[in-house]
Amino acid sequence: MTFGPFPAVNTNAIQQDFLERAFQESLQPVLAYRHTAKQEDFPARIGESLTKTRPALMVPNTTPLDPTTNTNIDNGLTPTVYGTEQYTLSVLQYAQTSYPVNLMDDERTIASFYIRNAKNLGVAQGTAIDSLAQRTLFNAYMGGQTFVTVTLGAPSLTVQVDDIRGFQFKMVNGVFQPVSPANLLDVVINGVPLVVSGAAADLVNVSSAAITGGISGVLTFTTLVPVVDGTAGNYIHAENSSVIIRPNGRLSTRNLVTTDLFTLDVLLEAVTTLRNNNVHTFEDTGRYHCIVDPTTMGQIFRDPAFQLLYRGQGLENTPYKTAYVSQALDVMFFQSTQAYVQAPAGTLPPAVTVHRPIVCGQDCLVESVFTTGLNAVRENAKLGKYEEDTGFVNDPAWGVMSERSASGGSYMYVRPPIDRLGQIVTQTASYIGGFTAPTDSLTTPAVIGTATNSDYKRAVIIETA
Repeated sequence: MTFGPFPAVNTNAIQQDFLERAFQESLQPVLAYRHTAKQEDFPARIGESLTKTRPALMVPNTTPLDPTTNTNIDNGLTPTVYGTEQYTLSVLQYAQTSYPVNLMDDERTIASFYIRNAKNLGVAQGTAIDSLAQRTLFNAYMGGQTFVTVTLGAPSLTVQVDDIRGFQFKMVNGVFQPVSPANLLDVVINGVPLVVSGAAADLVNVSSAAITGGISGVLTFTTLVPVVDGTAGNYIHAENSSVIIRPNGRLSTRNLVTTDLFTLDVLLEAVTTLRNNNVHTFEDTGRYHCIVDPTTMGQIFRDPAFQLLYRGQGLENTPYKTAYVSQALDVMFFQSTQAYVQAPAGTLPPAVTVHRPIVCGQDCLVESVFTTGLNAVRENAKLGKYEEDTGFVNDPAWGVMSERSASGGSYMYVRPPIDRLGQIVTQTASYIGGFTAPTDSLTTPAVIGTATNSDYKRAVIIETA
């Protein structure tokens, strides 16, 4: 590059290839799962977990009172007994730190690494919390459905399966207890009713659904399983399994093919399931929430039913103009780049990429946050103030709270310089909290006629190609 009439001997004094004194923004993940959770404070000094109790409804009595028994002080009536079920809120600490920043060096870099560290920690912490919510949600709602992975050589009491989640525990008097010979679990394998007396995880997890938390293992039955039922690929589901919807009536994940796409039909089936269980919509939107990856969301435009709805309206219609559907069938869509996408692997699992949108109702997740502990951190951190332009809400301290502040269970703490020259600071993000998926196992068809027998009823997973 030339600069006017300067003599050649002086051009080396002119700076060339200017360096912009700022960092460009990186691509960031789109998060959505945490927002399905109802947030509750975790009180101080009660231990590491808190058990909450949910009472069941009474089974309605439809038998008229017999006049011959309408005597004595109880009028011949027998008290109606109803059960309770419990769920546990736990809090753990999750932390992440960046490399130390020398304040003297930070003034000589092209832009402040102190500010960049703060922003990156915020993104990393938010992504981690969203992943915790996602993992809890899918561990609950993918339970109780699996398939045989190894064909039996002869009738056997044990069968190798792809995922033992949902077969390890059974609700007893409102509390999950391990499945055992004293606590049996009814299942159906290849359409045949059988009974499971135990589940054991493999030493090496080879589940095709490991990305979602799947655990490969062995199911033990009370009677010999015939080879015809213990054949690789056969579908198994538990009596209390969560509802998983697949297009075109596919029984299991491994049966999916490339034409099994996300459609209004499977979305309507998920909404119908939630309504049959009397699951409420979210209060803030008045709709169910569907968390979906962008690829799956785009499939809805290929759905003939969707095309029929917008036929003749042209590209000026909002969904086609923006290539984005915001809501349909009483469902609001939330796209997330963190959604589980299962790539094909091996010969037995499906030969297609599996996508798992999930349709959620109110209170499908509960988040517990340790706010008392965070407030204590704030009180102990009053050491001065450094930066304000970090994207965080600042306390008059080196301890800087995150955007959701103490109510969000997370914060960023900046340790003041403790070196001899007073130059080196560290930045660490911390979250103290956890998630749980409450059960509704006692809401049975005897109480709500259209209800399912699933332990978990407030969300529905849809599996598509």
